[in-house]
Amino acid sequence: MNQIHHDLDEMVSRLRCEIWIGGTLIAGTAAMASLLSILVIDALFQPESAWLRVLLWIPLIAVVGTVIRRFLVTPLKQECDRLAMAWTLEQRRPSIEERLTTSLQLTESANGKTNNLIEAVAQQAQGRLVGCQDEDLRGQEVLRRTIIAGACVAVFVLSMWIWAAYLIPSLQNVLNPWNIRVLPYLNAMVVPGNTHVGEGGNLRVTATAHRLKDAVLEVIENDAVMTSHQVANGTNGTTAEFTLTELKGDLQYRVRSGGLYTDRYQIFVDPKPVIKSSHVSLTFPEYTQLAPQVINDPVQSIEVIHGTRIRIDIDSTLPCTDSSLTLDGTSIPCGEAVVDEETGLWRHCWEFTATESDVHVGTITLVSEAGVLSDTFEFDVRVLPDLPPSIVIDQPALSELIATPAQSIQVTYHAVDDFDCSALHLIAQKNGDPPSMKELPYDPATEFSGELIIELNELEVLAGDQLTVWLSISDSRPEEYGGPQLADSRKIRIQIADEAIPVGQQVVRKKERALLTDLTRAIESLQQAAQLANDLQAELDDVAEAPKTPNEVAEQSKRLQDRIKDAEQALRRLTDQSERTPQSLFQPEIERVQEVADTEVAEAKKQAGLVPLSDDRPQQQEAIAATKESLNDAIEKLEKVRENIDERGKQMEFAAQLDELARQQERLAEELNAEKDIAPDAQEKQQKVADALQEVVEHDLDAKSEQFAQRAEKAAELTDMAADLQRQQEGLAKLDQVRTKEELDDQLLEMIAREQEQIAKEARQLEDQARGNEPPTADLRKQAQQNNNEAIEADQNEKPNPLAEARKQMEAVPEKLKQKNLEQAEDDARQAGERLKEQAKSITPDGAAQPNANNEAKSLPKEDDVQQLANQQERISDAIKAVREDRPEEAAAKLQEQIADRTERLRDKADELLQLPTEDPENQRSVQQAREKLDQAEKETKAAEQLAQQPKQPGEQQKQAGDPMQAGEQQKQAGDPMQAGEQQKQAGDPKQAGEQQKKAGDPKQAGDQQKQAGDPKQAGDQQKQAGDPKQEGDQQKIAGDPDQANEQKKQAAKSLQEATQSLDAVCKSCQKCSKCNNPTASGGSSGGRPKEGGNQPAAK
Repeated sequence: MNQIHHDLDEMVSRLRCEIWIGGTLIAGTAAMASLLSILVIDALFQPESAWLRVLLWIPLIAVVGTVIRRFLVTPLKQECDRLAMAWTLEQRRPSIEERLTTSLQLTESANGKTNNLIEAVAQQAQGRLVGCQDEDLRGQEVLRRTIIAGACVAVFVLSMWIWAAYLIPSLQNVLNPWNIRVLPYLNAMVVPGNTHVGEGGNLRVTATAHRLKDAVLEVIENDAVMTSHQVANGTNGTTAEFTLTELKGDLQYRVRSGGLYTDRYQIFVDPKPVIKSSHVSLTFPEYTQLAPQVINDPVQSIEVIHGTRIRIDIDSTLPCTDSSLTLDGTSIPCGEAVVDEETGLWRHCWEFTATESDVHVGTITLVSEAGVLSDTFEFDVRVLPDLPPSIVIDQPALSELIATPAQSIQVTYHAVDDFDCSALHLIAQKNGDPPSMKELPYDPATEFSGELIIELNELEVLAGDQLTVWLSISDSRPEEYGGPQLADSRKIRIQIADEAIPVGQQVVRKKERALLTDLTRAIESLQQAAQLANDLQAELDDVAEAPKTPNEVAEQSKRLQDRIKDAEQALRRLTDQSERTPQSLFQPEIERVQEVADTEVAEAKKQAGLVPLSDDRPQQQEAIAATKESLNDAIEKLEKVRENIDERGKQMEFAAQLDELARQQERLAEELNAEKDIAPDAQEKQQKVADALQEVVEHDLDAKSEQFAQRAEKAAELTDMAADLQRQQEGLAKLDQVRTKEELDDQLLEMIAREQEQIAKEARQLEDQARGNEPPTADLRKQAQQNNNEAIEADQNEKPNPLAEARKQMEAVPEKLKQKNLEQAEDDARQAGERLKEQAKSITPDGAAQPNANNEAKSLPKEDDVQQLANQQERISDAIKAVREDRPEEAAAKLQEQIADRTERLRDKADELLQLPTEDPENQRSVQQAREKLDQAEKETKAAEQLAQQPKQPGEQQKQAGDPMQAGEQQKQAGDPMQAGEQQKQAGDPKQAGEQQKKAGDPKQAGDQQKQAGDPKQAGDQQKQAGDPKQEGDQQKIAGDPDQANEQKKQAAKSLQEATQSLDAVCKSCQKCSKCNNPTASGGSSGGRPKEGGNQPAAK
């Protein structure tokens, strides 16, 4: 048995080895086949998910595990023992006849009885086992499995070699499913591969391979295909070209052909310099006096003047190694680039000068350090020419005049230049002599106007001479830019004669003659047309006559239409003048002519054209009748227009004479006021002009009516002023009735606020008067150039206006008084007075030095007016201070002083109105009464002012002597130089002195004084009053009596009330005279000539 066991163990050992070899071969073959299947699946379906690739391992593991269990584990368990080997041998060698298995089974259950039997069976089995060979076992199966495994390996290797592009990447994906998927590899040469490209540039990619089929370039982002690009150009299936355009950022790309992919390549996009902002600084030539200008990010043409220095600053995101500015094909170097620490931007700058050209076209291109070009910045510079100046003579409107050797010609003009002018000249040429030139002063501005008086006697002209005058102006352009440019106005030819009518009258006559000529021609053509219409109508109405042939009717109708067209053309020439000069002297009549031309004449033309169009006699008769009716209506209306033109022409001639005389009187008055000529001959000239002026007015009812209407308007204004003074005076008179200090302060502050509002109103009037005469500061062209820099230019050109600042502070004072903010109100009032004094000092006293002094004399504030406002404002400041320091008596005295001053100015203004001549009895009475009441009101308010400034009665002073507060207040007032200064100020007031001189030079006032001087009654009254001791005692008594002072205030209020009523009566009387002198009125009173010695001011 031992030998059997030994043999069986050797056989089991060999079987186990064969099972291991065969099982391993089978398992390896199954694993290789499964892996190849997985690779094929991965190559075909290309799963992107790592989990899907992991799941592919499950079938592989299952197959390999099943094979190992089936061909390795199970055989090792079941076939690798002695009994199993015995059964195998018995199956292979039937001759053994199961002796081996029996021996083994008996051995396992051996006992003493069976040993002999086991030995016998074992000997027989051993004899049979000796003949078994190894080939009887599993040798052939191992060989077969080896062949199968070898074949499988060969198939796997061949597959991996043939489809390596697909299977090798799949093998990588399967073996490492968590990594990025490896695609089937396309063995191609891709140019340029990894590369750098400038932002916004294009890139051409070329792929070359052994075979390319349906090649596509794919752009990859985050492992996903974002875009695909088709082949742009390809050759014979081996080369493919792709174009990537306008690259903005870094990207990856690959080339796909069929299911194969190249490696990924990186394109690095270098950013291009980005121009974030641009700034254009303009420095204009010095002679233009234009402020430097900065234009940010210009989108339109940069407008400059020849010689302007231009600096362009460009801010970019990157430093640039090469920056170029090309202007009209010429390269301009760039300055050194610097970085702005705040913004982090790089600034590049260029500077150049604008040359004489229409438009400069420029471009700017930046190149980064990586060689990337920026977007081109384009701009154009428009060089505007320095336009020549222009000067236009507005008046006189005629270019040919007739004047006497002693006549004065008033010339008004306006000049325009885009920059300041350098010289203005008046050129005069007598006969054929060389022209003489006189330089004129002018306002330095881009646009200014002025007027001048040409005294013909100064030019030494005689009757029969012909004088030609014109204005010449030059700008300030320097020689380096072409020199000054000259411009002349139109020439005015003046024929010197012994007699001549005023210039305005000549203008009216010329316009009237031109209109009447065209209108008369039109009326004559219409009358001829009406006659032709009558003849044609008579022929058509004649039944006995043979009917007209169509040709005859057409011929007559054509003549009729020709006459109507002639009239229409004449009317058209007349109305065209209205379109060229909208403010024509005869505008209403021209508009009426236009209406007739558009209605009656047009209807006549239409009906006349219908006559030859019909062969029916009734229709022809109807058309010719309508034509005749329209023609007659047109003639009638145009005749009425001609009468209106003639009548208006006469009225305008009177108005022109009136205007000329008024100008002469204004000039004489200005000479007297300026103390240029105070001799009696100057006064005699003024009286002659006034007489001539009134004589013209007497012949013109319209002018007379307008004169009285102006007087009524002025009287109404004075009435309002007197009523306001009355209310203020009544308020002062009632202060003694106030019981508490708070009520007294409130009433005083209320009255001070009203006075402050009145002063602010007068200041605003002076300010508006000054502003209305200011010339424009810039023309439209300059404003267009400076529209982007208005704030800077305004700050540079703005000049403080003391009058405006003072007025603003005045207007703030009443509100602060209401709020009881007395300290601030006093400060504002005081500063306003100081500004007014500053304004008075800045006014040029000699207005004749300016070219437009005649205009400015009417509108600019005078020094006396501003100084008077300053005096009033100082009183308001003192009154507020007195109330604040608990001195109500002094505040009331200042208010009384203010009322007295305003009353005096009211009387002065009323004198100008009340001295106007009139022959209406009612008007004379009202004027005389108003003069008396105003004089009385002035005396009463002055008396109240004197009483308010007098010290108190001795009893009152003793009563207050024990009051330390009052004593301190008196000491303070005693040391206050303001009162003394005010008296000195009034004593030296130029207006008071000027008023006295004016009255001294007034012949009427002089006559009245002489009359009074020669009146014995007046002299006796004066002597009687001078020697009356009662009067002296009353005055001494009044000087210290507060009750008497209050009574005087009440009397002043009553006088102001009577003055108000008398001025209202003057207003109503003048209104009545204005209506009575109206030509449309039925009758009434009228104004008359001035009395001898009366002073007649200009009336327009």
